[in-house]
Amino acid sequence: MSSATLAMRLPVVVRTLIAAALFALAAGSCGCAVRQAADPLRASAVHCETPASFVWPERDTAEVESRIAMQPGKHRLYVAGLDDLRGKVRPYIWSGEVEVLCRRPSGRGLLCEVRRVDSEPAWYDPRVFMFYTSQTPVMRADRTLTTLPPGLRELDGTPMDGVIYRLRPESRGVPGTRGIVVALRPLSGSTYIRPVIAELRDRGWTVIESSLGFGLSGVGDERDAKNDQDLENYGRHIGQIANERLSEWAYGCEAMVDMVRRERPALEDKPVVVVGFSAGAIGAPTVAARLAEQCGGGGGVGGVAGVVLVGGGVNIARIAQTSSLSDFGFGVTFQGKKLTGEKLDRFSDAYLEAATLDSYHTAAALRRTPALILQADADDIVPVEAGHALYEQLGCPERWVFGGGHELLFLELGFFDNQIADWIDGHVPCGSSAARASNLTANRTSGRLGKP
Repeated sequence: MSSATLAMRLPVVVRTLIAAALFALAAGSCGCAVRQAADPLRASAVHCETPASFVWPERDTAEVESRIAMQPGKHRLYVAGLDDLRGKVRPYIWSGEVEVLCRRPSGRGLLCEVRRVDSEPAWYDPRVFMFYTSQTPVMRADRTLTTLPPGLRELDGTPMDGVIYRLRPESRGVPGTRGIVVALRPLSGSTYIRPVIAELRDRGWTVIESSLGFGLSGVGDERDAKNDQDLENYGRHIGQIANERLSEWAYGCEAMVDMVRRERPALEDKPVVVVGFSAGAIGAPTVAARLAEQCGGGGGVGGVAGVVLVGGGVNIARIAQTSSLSDFGFGVTFQGKKLTGEKLDRFSDAYLEAATLDSYHTAAALRRTPALILQADADDIVPVEAGHALYEQLGCPERWVFGGGHELLFLELGFFDNQIADWIDGHVPCGSSAARASNLTANRTSGRLGKP
């Protein structure tokens, strides 16, 4: 049997991993990113005619206090997500027993620190928080019943979704006083981003990680437009859903940054850097724009001082229609057929008109903020066109372009952990040169041994 025939008979996953390993080995030995400098005019007045702020959806801080039943003690936690990304996407709800350690009003909502009851402590090596607002869906008891079934009253107000945040511990021997990194994770979790997060912690950054909560509304709905009006209505509806979910994520990040600064006064005037990966990079400009409004503008100590986006793009609705991976629960067809050409443009335009918090709009507000984009030149999961549009909306910042697709970009990411951290160190101000020198010395001596 020839080697070519044998290769073709190997499972697709095995062949992909072999190719990825060879590609990553080449990347580690010679580096395959083409580095493009930022446009010198990026921060000029011509490129920065952007709105000073955005209209953020309302949240009722009084209602969330009475609406969410998560009080200190044991509760069942529910988190909505997506199931079967390579097939028919549908919403699913994970549930598990947790102990609520504390509950505190924060920003536009409520932060609950939780610890999983049915798992080893290592699962909760970081501190874990759930963020809820007045818009979080909850279970409600039917008050029209004369008598409620046993246990139903206790479920009244149990949230059915929320955004998860993890506050990573300090790296061994290195105080986390350099600043705060808000790391927005990909749908694949933490596996591929771990080296980058570890390197940043080694350099004294306090790291908050989060994954987008997809919510329940609209995910997995059947949407087949019969005419152009239907198509535009679907676009506007998905735009409204995107605004709600992106703002929820941003409100939670705002609450976490505020909490960390309250607990650690040394971080009060230190910079914030937003680092997004894949799905996280799609939402990161919106999170950064919100934090810049609330914590201080781009470039300054104490505010949002830098943005790093890996495998990101703009226009969630268009990405969902053109991604090779999935429609992420927001698929739309026109008379049973995939959207292309003029129909896709019509739908996309309606979406962008409604989705005022999509990164297509919010990225433009970050043109004075140092930014780095890592992009794959053959990406078809977050299509290349969406990545190019992100680059242009940011005003053409520094960009590292990798050969290959989305998966290979993330398989190579671990080889570039130092370079990404070096870029942040070189572009983001810190409190004092002495503190910076202390962190860099600790980084050289601490290593990775024993770090989670």
